[in-house]
Amino acid sequence: MAAPKGYDVFEIVPKAAHLVLLGDLHHFRTVLLVPSNHEGYHSAWHDTPNILRTFKQDVRNNKSLGEFILLDRTAFRLPDTDPTILGCSLFSWVPAKNEMAVSMGLNDFFHTNDWDVGMHNEAQERDLAWLNGQVVDLEQQSDVKKIMIFPH
Repeated sequence: MAAPKGYDVFEIVPKAAHLVLLGDLHHFRTVLLVPSNHEGYHSAWHDTPNILRTFKQDVRNNKSLGEFILLDRTAFRLPDTDPTILGCSLFSWVPAKNEMAVSMGLNDFFHTNDWDVGMHNEAQERDLAWLNGQVVDLEQQSDVKKIMIFPH
């Protein structure tokens, strides 16, 4: 689907009330978005969460658009459902021995301002620590029976 022509020939027909997008939006009552590496393209990654929060507020201000849930180190429960959803980008860890090849081979480091492998790994560590902490906390709660984890 990432190929530009893919959007011209593929139509998503809604079969449920809720859609989780692990990376794009359309005709659904609730849309959950986990920020991907592409959301930072042509800007700085550290600005991306604020841009997405502004978008979330814009959607909230227009009730005809449905609900937009930003899963950026966020725990969320859909109304009248059991599982608690944990969402965060959780980038892949880049080992030091692969740093040069990855930094030269992925568009993320060319199309995202002020972004390098070290920052990428720091974001991964931060998301992993948050996820692990959330799971431990949720396991202690009696009303949480199921946990779904949505990484990009």
